[in-house]
Amino acid sequence: MPLMHVASANRMRSMKPDAQRAQVYLALIGGADGIIWWIWPPCRADNWATIKLLAAEMRKLSPVLTEPPAPTKVRWEPAALRDTVQVRAIQRNDITFLLAANAVETAATVQIKLPASAKPRAPGWFENRVMQITGGAFSDRFEGYDRHVYEIHGQWPTSEEITLQIKLDQPGREDPVHRAAPLEDELLLDPGCESDLYWSFDSTDAVPQVAYKRLDEGTRMSGRRSLFSERTGAGKSATYPGR
Repeated sequence: MPLMHVASANRMRSMKPDAQRAQVYLALIGGADGIIWWIWPPCRADNWATIKLLAAEMRKLSPVLTEPPAPTKVRWEPAALRDTVQVRAIQRNDITFLLAANAVETAATVQIKLPASAKPRAPGWFENRVMQITGGAFSDRFEGYDRHVYEIHGQWPTSEEITLQIKLDQPGREDPVHRAAPLEDELLLDPGCESDLYWSFDSTDAVPQVAYKRLDEGTRMSGRRSLFSERTGAGKSATYPGR
């Protein structure tokens, strides 16, 4: 559940529209087939406008996102930049849709090498442009926290790799932005209630085991961890209040 915004008094910084968009697409790339936002009065008009755009984009992508899940094998060159641009391939009919997002603030130029030939024209969804594929590869520009969706007319076995050759605009900033220790493993700066740095877990149940939390290190959504609130039996409420 990506955050719509955060109160600057409780968090390291406010959520901006570019990070808002990136965390949604990183969740989709990580395997999510739907997004839920907490209901909360938006305090930033630009964030609310971004939420409405994202909802429209996901509505259009729904037939793609609900295809049976399949793995996407990716090789990053250089390997040190594997935590920057992320990609997911989804096959539908005879088309492969590539969802791609830059998980860092530093802009990058990326050459995407496909494992099979494809038709030379790849429309970019939501951007009114067309990429030209030559020799099974094409290049594109990713601003900080940018996202692109490509419609590629061609397919390949899921066992074959997509290669991302990445060149950052600022050499030496190969890693995601540095942050406080509990958030070091996240791809987005302070992405939400996925760590214990700013959030605590409280249950009003007399038996603490009725509602509890756990962090899943294996399922990558907005970052490298996903948060679960679980219940056993008929419990009351469990909350994650900011502090």
